[in-house]
Amino acid sequence: MTNMRGEWPVKLEEEAKANAALIAAAPDLYAALVEAIAELNASCEEIDGEGYSNPRFNAILAKARGETP
Repeated sequence: MTNMRGEWPVKLEEEAKANAALIAAAPDLYAALVEAIAELNASCEEIDGEGYSNPRFNAILAKARGETP
């Protein structure tokens, strides 16, 4: 269904393309976050002997793995 100027299909098509691009990038984004956390963890352990933990990052990774609703 469209409005009189035909805007809705265009907006839906643009949104679908944006969603597809994000989905395509998701594995790389996930891998980059895992790598960044590992590097932060190594740096923190070297500096103060304790690892790095960020609850927000942990929750994002868990969500990406399907471990949370």
